[in-house]
Amino acid sequence: SFMTEMFSTLGFQQISRKAVEIFEPVFTLGQALTKHLIEQTTDALGVLICVRLNQQAAFELQRRKVPVADSYVNGTNMQLWPRFQVIMDTQCESLKRVAANTGRSAVSALSLAGGDDLNKSSAPHFLTQRFGQLLHGILVLSSEAGDDEPVSNSLGRLTTEFDNLLTKLSRIGGDAKRRERFLYNNYSLVLAIISVSRLIRRGYWC
Repeated sequence: SFMTEMFSTLGFQQISRKAVEIFEPVFTLGQALTKHLIEQTTDALGVLICVRLNQQAAFELQRRKVPVADSYVNGTNMQLWPRFQVIMDTQCESLKRVAANTGRSAVSALSLAGGDDLNKSSAPHFLTQRFGQLLHGILVLSSEAGDDEPVSNSLGRLTTEFDNLLTKLSRIGGDAKRRERFLYNNYSLVLAIISVSRLIRRGYWC
């Protein structure tokens, strides 16, 4: 609006070029800073929050009809999504490596925080709470997103790897009933994390 008023004697194309001249160095600096901040991060939720903020900025720019920032918003989007996918791939690979090392020699490394042996306990595994919190965060940040986003595919793969891990952990010692209790308790914890958080957001929990 300022550019249009300030250079009212110029044509639209000339005003647009002036705007690009002014803002391009700022946009370049902004994208360089974004790249610096995310290139080494493993914070999936932090990057996804940035994606949502960038999407909101794009909607607002469209509403206000400010096309000069389109390239900046699109460029930022092209930095954030690939990094998010890399982080989710890392999470999946981590769960896959843990699942591949669930033999008896690895039981001590996978024991519960309280020191209980997986052969004896059917309590939820400590990784389950971490998975539930990550799952909940991604679902909250994607409540209005479409199925065509990279989130859907990444979350599906992460869930599959977690399921595989729990299945393998449940087979370490114990009888069939203990294995069933172990799986039930772990999946119940994930459901509780998601359900309680939803109640808090809706104001049903004090």
